[in-house]
Amino acid sequence: THCISSAASDVYKRQIEYSTNSIINITSSFGEKVQYIQTNDLQYVTIDSKFSGLKLYFDQATIQNQATIEIDGNFTGIELYVPKEWSVQSHVRAFFGGVDEKGQPSSSGYPTLNITGRVHFGGIEIHYI
Repeated sequence: THCISSAASDVYKRQIEYSTNSIINITSSFGEKVQYIQTNDLQYVTIDSKFSGLKLYFDQATIQNQATIEIDGNFTGIELYVPKEWSVQSHVRAFFGGVDEKGQPSSSGYPTLNITGRVHFGGIEIHYI
């Protein structure tokens, strides 16, 4: 069996959070974070993720017309779980990484989720649920 020192296990730990605001700032470093977005008026999300894994669930969120996610990611994996009724427009710049979509959206109109920003040495997965 392997033993991880308590200092090492404290540095890399999993966090679960809930957000109910229209404007949300998410920061994740050296760990794993799961965040559930539960809002009736999602407008803007900033993500700053470095050396971490991040899962964001938007299935309990509503966009009135359009919303934006701006990503600044380095050495990270970001998974976005979005309703298949949303139209997702990805404009992310990737360096040694990429953006992948899983599943198919059922809408080509509104509401619209715009994903912008950059990711270096990592990836973004968009899951339609």
